[in-house]
Amino acid sequence: MENLDFNILHKKNIFYLDENSGKQFNSIFFDLPKNFLLMHIDDKSNRLNYKQRTMMLDFINKAKKTKNLIITFGLGNIELNKELEKFLNIIDYNDRISPIKWDYSNNILGFRNLPLNLLAYFIAKSEANISMHSGSIVHISAALDKCIIDLLEKHKNDEVDRWIPVVSKYQK
Repeated sequence: MENLDFNILHKKNIFYLDENSGKQFNSIFFDLPKNFLLMHIDDKSNRLNYKQRTMMLDFINKAKKTKNLIITFGLGNIELNKELEKFLNIIDYNDRISPIKWDYSNNILGFRNLPLNLLAYFIAKSEANISMHSGSIVHISAALDKCIIDLLEKHKNDEVDRWIPVVSKYQK
């Protein structure tokens, strides 16, 4: 990098929120609660064993009792979808035809097929972001000074350590 005369002055992640996506976010998701946790579930959840899956579902059920919880889904086949659809209204962004209304009686809502720039606004407005070390969630959260909570299998701890943003509010 130095040979190319490219200097890195700091170690903080950088992500710029897209202004047009912000306008779109505010027009569609204007009814969301002010305080919520964001949990992102992607295909990494498919490698969980039965006990780990049960623990994750229990965590979701407990969290929604005391916090507003928004769950977003990554692309691909996510096996937990079937179990979560039993108690969670999952909205496919591609099928959305009107602004989203928050169900205050349930404290939980799910979204699939969100464009990255809209997902970034969920990250920006959340209290904390929970994932299984999903790259976009972790790095955008670090750039926006949001708390990051990784749910990991114990044997993955050393593997992900090299990918944790240097300047971040990170917990395993």
